[in-house]
Amino acid sequence: MKKANLRVVLAALLLAASWAILPACRPRLIELPFETIAQSEGFSTGRSPADPNFLVITEPEQVDSPGLDVQFPADLAGQLRAVDYQKNFVVAVFRGTLTGTSPELDVEVLRVVRNGDDVVVQARFGELEPGKLILPGFSSPYHVVAVTREGQWSRDIRFVVEVDGEEVVERTYFIP
Repeated sequence: MKKANLRVVLAALLLAASWAILPACRPRLIELPFETIAQSEGFSTGRSPADPNFLVITEPEQVDSPGLDVQFPADLAGQLRAVDYQKNFVVAVFRGTLTGTSPELDVEVLRVVRNGDDVVVQARFGELEPGKLILPGFSSPYHVVAVTREGQWSRDIRFVVEVDGEEVVERTYFIP
């Protein structure tokens, strides 16, 4: 009878320990703080992507040739070089080329969340209200943010940009 009681007690302790340990083994959602570097209707000089897209910059040497055939204007490039890349990385979200301009057709990064080796950038693409005028011409709205590195990195991280809860684009970057 004592053996049976001991087994029950041991089983209960094992179950309690697993309830305490297992949540710590699962990745936690970590809200990553960020600061806006620039937000605009588009580059007055330089180039940006034709379709919704994003870039991650992890060191100042990447600013002049960040990928996606993007060329940052000189003033924005200077701001990007000044980021403390030991503590931050940069995410630039592009809406893509539009055939009209309006301040309402903007891009806004709302939240950056890390879950293990995944980072989700939640963004909003502004909509034109009915009856509002759109000016002829081309625009390419963007939002560039410096994201604080929290936790361990030094590995490949899958980045996803979500707009209205839907995945728009994803790509993997090595974050040193």
